[in-house]
Amino acid sequence: MARGDGSGRRFFTSYFQVNWIIYFLEFPLERVTFINFRNQAYYSAKRYWHGTHRSAAVGETWERVRSYFKSIGLTRIANITGLDWIGIPVTISYRPNSCSVVTSSGKGITLETAMVSAAMESTELYCAENINLPEFKLSYAQLAENYQVIARENLPLCENSLFNIDRPEQWCLGWDIVNQCEVAVPVQAVSMNYHKYWFQDGASLGSFDMNSNGLASGNSFLEALNSALYEVIERDAVSCQLEACLQGYGLPKGYRMPRVRLETIEYPLVLKLLAKLESAKVVPVLFDCTVDTAVPVYRAYIYDPSGGASSSHGYGAHLDPEVAMVRALSEAAQTRLILISGARDDIYHHYYTALKLKGNGSYEAGNLESNQPTVDARERKSQATPTFEEDINIILEKLKQVGLNQVIVVDLTPPEWDISVVRVIVPGLEASFHRNYRPKQRAIAFGGH
Repeated sequence: MARGDGSGRRFFTSYFQVNWIIYFLEFPLERVTFINFRNQAYYSAKRYWHGTHRSAAVGETWERVRSYFKSIGLTRIANITGLDWIGIPVTISYRPNSCSVVTSSGKGITLETAMVSAAMESTELYCAENINLPEFKLSYAQLAENYQVIARENLPLCENSLFNIDRPEQWCLGWDIVNQCEVAVPVQAVSMNYHKYWFQDGASLGSFDMNSNGLASGNSFLEALNSALYEVIERDAVSCQLEACLQGYGLPKGYRMPRVRLETIEYPLVLKLLAKLESAKVVPVLFDCTVDTAVPVYRAYIYDPSGGASSSHGYGAHLDPEVAMVRALSEAAQTRLILISGARDDIYHHYYTALKLKGNGSYEAGNLESNQPTVDARERKSQATPTFEEDINIILEKLKQVGLNQVIVVDLTPPEWDISVVRVIVPGLEASFHRNYRPKQRAIAFGGH
């Protein structure tokens, strides 16, 4: 049975019957493709294209997610845009009883999209904190005898991991949408319930990394899946680029991240954001971080030449370069505002102390400006399609072309919900770059190119 727009759980209601008819009127039968997940075929047309791609308009998305505020413990959403003078909308949502971080942040072209962004992020975290999946405890050696597994070298191990193939660990089952089979994954690679593992089940700590990479939500299952794929690809690309910079640090001809010539950008929404930054006398710097996965990825820096605020950065990935740039620039503005607000509960005093010690950021600004822009933004063309299934198939093909042949999806959506939440794990992709990050094969190879 094919599953349509929405969560795919109410196919026989009039809503899905109508959307099925509309879908096939818009897209002739010979053009229709599907994504198979647990032997169900999913499709989802796009209906919103302004700065992001969604299967429903922003207002409709807001009404959907707002209906779950009480159940997820979301008490309020704050508009913090006015704490800065840039004017790019940024919001913060609050879940006081969260088992991970209390605050989630949102950004967007409009205040409404920023509010939706923060609310959806809160929803993702709630679902990852409250996973309701069958779990089992086996050693990796036992697991490999009974289930499809992630190759040992690609397991998401934490720093100083205690992992041993004979040590029992907690596992759950995801679905590999490339090979159409179940694959066992570490529960800690899916869960965001830090309270459980830090205070109740400390014995399970020590092997695997816990983070939000590949966690995403959407109006439909495929919208969520698409967003999750972009996130893991983005983190991989940025980690590869940063590792290359570190390996070349101090060398006369060390690697420099490719910088975009801003005057070659022709996308209206990106130009609007750049105009806001220019009006606020804040300098944007945009790097093209795209690697062999061939999905456009950008890293944006913004800095204040007057030293009024510390520099900040953001990232974005999308088949449409305009959307990727919008995400990177708006996230850089979001990061700056989060630091100004002091509201995020996982940014501690020592971080602000380090920022203060950096002074007015003139050294960092000088380092950024010494990297001359060489990239023509017009060289990257949009590969986005009218449907999420087509976009996902394009991405899957790109991953397979670079030897990434597992894409594991875990559906975290509570029963009867009108929105979807998923976790995506792509073994072999690099994880998010951080202070204790240990590069794997892809980053090391890219750094030596």
